[in-house]
Amino acid sequence: MTGTNELAVGNDVVDLCEPSAVGKSLDQRYVARILAPAEVAALGQRLTDTLLWQLWSAKESAYKIVSKVFGTTPPARALSVRAESITDGGLGIVDTEHGPIQVRWTVDP
Repeated sequence: MTGTNELAVGNDVVDLCEPSAVGKSLDQRYVARILAPAEVAALGQRLTDTLLWQLWSAKESAYKIVSKVFGTTPPARALSVRAESITDGGLGIVDTEHGPIQVRWTVDP
């Protein structure tokens, strides 16, 4: 942690062309397992594979921070990405039981 309260964590790369990643936004069972009901309601028809994997990577980063800093391991559905915080520039906010965590991601073709 730096003096500005930043904690950098690494994250896995999601290959959006990988067959196992394609179409996951249409898999209601999978979506319900990783997204909070409020996220599903807020995103509705806007949920695409790319957005789903962005949310997943944001939650994974927040999970790593919570587990490192607070020593707890929250389930994915307990971490909620604020739909209104998602920007085209790759910024978002993940709400956790310990407070909000700002995340950043990139999507490359």
